[in-house]
Amino acid sequence: MKRLRHSWPAVFPFLLGWLVFLPACDQPSPRSRSTPGAERTPRAGGAGGVVGGRGPTYPKEPPPTVAIKKLRILPDNQHIVTMDTDRVTLWDMSKTYKYRRGSNEPLDTPEFVVKPARMYDFDVSPDGTRVLTGSSDGVMRIIDLATGRQLDAYKMDDKFDAYLVAFRADATQAVTLSGTGNKVRIWDLRKHELIEEFIGPGTDQRTPLAVFSPERTRLLATGSDRDTAAEFILEADPNQSGAIARAGKSMKRGRSFSGYKEGITRLNYFDGGSKASVEIGAKKTEFWNMTTGECIRTVLGLRVAIVDGATCYRVRLKEPAEGFLRGFDIVGLNWQTDKATEEFPGPEILPFAMGLSRDGRYLAIGGKRTRQLREEDGFVGLSNDGIDRRALEVYDRERKKWHMITGPDWQE
Repeated sequence: MKRLRHSWPAVFPFLLGWLVFLPACDQPSPRSRSTPGAERTPRAGGAGGVVGGRGPTYPKEPPPTVAIKKLRILPDNQHIVTMDTDRVTLWDMSKTYKYRRGSNEPLDTPEFVVKPARMYDFDVSPDGTRVLTGSSDGVMRIIDLATGRQLDAYKMDDKFDAYLVAFRADATQAVTLSGTGNKVRIWDLRKHELIEEFIGPGTDQRTPLAVFSPERTRLLATGSDRDTAAEFILEADPNQSGAIARAGKSMKRGRSFSGYKEGITRLNYFDGGSKASVEIGAKKTEFWNMTTGECIRTVLGLRVAIVDGATCYRVRLKEPAEGFLRGFDIVGLNWQTDKATEEFPGPEILPFAMGLSRDGRYLAIGGKRTRQLREEDGFVGLSNDGIDRRALEVYDRERKKWHMITGPDWQE
């Protein structure tokens, strides 16, 4: 595939590189044998189960920071689901939830806590009633959103086997990607069994970046070195050789991208999965037509948080003063013309996640509550004290107004 080649000047790294990014976690362990089991052990399905040993021993995890890492606005435009270090929470967008200084008392809203494990990923069912979670205890769980009650659980041998999780289109199946990227699995949620397992795109050396397409039939992922990316169709490749077939099923390959020496830092599907954005370092973002394999446009110096049609949204830091960062602005940019479509100031929070409602009216920002952000801290100079400092605010683009959903009951 022909690619544009340019020589770019050095660009100052964007401090919010982890915005809408896979949550930080320990580096995956060397490859271990996987045992698809559960608190209720699944029956052997189409792909069967492999009997394995106890697996490696992992070091004790550091204390978690209670801050929102991912979020999703539900289709009803009235609720938001968030994921932080050790829990998923359902929020009513019309309310404000206040927590007290130095307190870990639960807020008056449904949530499910997996402490002492860490949350890796979550997905919401198409009807907005259930949430699928993956965590560091190697368990994929199905949670009822209205009550926060666990409905089902799938125990895996390796704690990184539920690193990326997603419901498929009708929510009767789920797909998982391991933290090393070397195992992709499809689960039947009605029969509680593993029905397919593929060799993934990663290796044991480094966690790849990956994202499932909106219909959950394709996977866009980098290699472990992150200088290449490829699309995989979640079907067995009928042309795989006998040697590969004996090692495991290979997936069909779709489009591929290569030659990114600066390293790929984010991947996004948009327009129903017909297009994708590939962010390269802090230097540029490429927009690709996944049907034709054409690079539609390259925008320099752009780091994208979310894409909605022709508009991409990003966070732009304000100029620091007296050694402190002074907040940020949300900028909407038409990536086809490089013209700004809207701009408005962000709330006084440390932003980790951004989400847009389906109709585009509401834009949510989640993160951690703080007022003074020191420039030299790079937005991460806050102690892991385990205290609830979750910050969640929603911007109504019609009324042009922010609404605080959760925050402290004191002034910092």
